[in-house]
Amino acid sequence: MVKYYGRARQRIGSVNTNQIGLKMSGCPSKVGRKGTIDRYISRRSQCNQKYCGPVYYHGVIWNFNQGACVAKAPRGQSFNSGVGTKVGNPRFACNKTCSTNLDPLTAVKILQGYFRSLGLDLILVGKKETLNTDGVDHPDKFEPIQHFYPGTQEYAALPVIIRNAVDVINGLELEGPLKLGGKPVVHVVGAGTKISLNELYVLGYGHKKVKFGPDVFVRMFQKDKESLITEWSQCNGMNIASATSLVACVAATAIANSVDLEVLEPASVVVCIGMLVLVGVDVTCLLLTFSDWASQ
Repeated sequence: MVKYYGRARQRIGSVNTNQIGLKMSGCPSKVGRKGTIDRYISRRSQCNQKYCGPVYYHGVIWNFNQGACVAKAPRGQSFNSGVGTKVGNPRFACNKTCSTNLDPLTAVKILQGYFRSLGLDLILVGKKETLNTDGVDHPDKFEPIQHFYPGTQEYAALPVIIRNAVDVINGLELEGPLKLGGKPVVHVVGAGTKISLNELYVLGYGHKKVKFGPDVFVRMFQKDKESLITEWSQCNGMNIASATSLVACVAATAIANSVDLEVLEPASVVVCIGMLVLVGVDVTCLLLTFSDWASQ
C-alpha cells in the first residue's frame, strides 16, 4: 500500500497482505444533505455491501460474512474480461458455469469457522449415527448430533457457500466402523456441542483425527477403542458405578478447561478421585490406564 504526502510517496503496510479495510465500501457522509436525497440514494444503492462467506487475513479466517451480503464471483469469472483474457490467462478462463472448486483444506477451514461461530464443533459422523445408537446414557439430556448431507433439514438450511464446502468433504466418502471390528461405513459432515461429543469420546468414539493440513484436522466419530468406563472398572477397588462417576467428573473437568480428554492432565484425575472419596482404589492403575487410553 502507498500513501502520498503531497508529492512524497511512502509505502506503508505490505502489498502482499489482504487489505481488508481498503476493500470495505463504506457509506458517504450525510452532513449537509437533505433527508429526501439521502433516502433516495439508499434505495438506489447499498453502501455497506459485503461479499458472503469467509474473509481471510494472513491465511486465517478473520470473519464470516452472512445475512445481507452478495455472492462473490468465482475467480475465473472475475478475471474473464478484457481483450485476450482467455489467451493471456488460460488458467482463469471461465467455462459455461463458472463454478467454484474448493479444495478439501479450504472447505474444512470454512466449515470450522462457520460452526465455531454457532458454538459447535465440526466432526465426521455416520449418516445414521446418534447419541442413542452409540450408547450414551440418557441421550435426551444432551444436544443431538447434526448431520449435513442432501435430504436432511440441517443441510437444506445451510448458506450456499457452506453447502458447497459440505459437498466437497462428503465427496471424499471417508469411512470408519461404528463398532469395534465392524464394517466401515461412510461418514459425512456433522456438528455437535463439546458436551455432547465428550459423552461419545469417553465411550471410545472420536479418537481418530483426519488430517487436512499441518495443523488442520477433523475428528471422525468412529468406534476406536473400549469405553473409559470399561477400562477403569477393571482396576482394583473400582466397579461400573464408580468408574461412571469418575468419568463424569473427568469429562466435566475437561469441558470446564475447554480441552479434549486426551490432553487433560493426570492431576485432574487425582482431583476427581479425591472429590468422589474413592477409598481403596488402585490410583496407579487408574492413571496408567487413562494415559494409555488417551494416547492410543
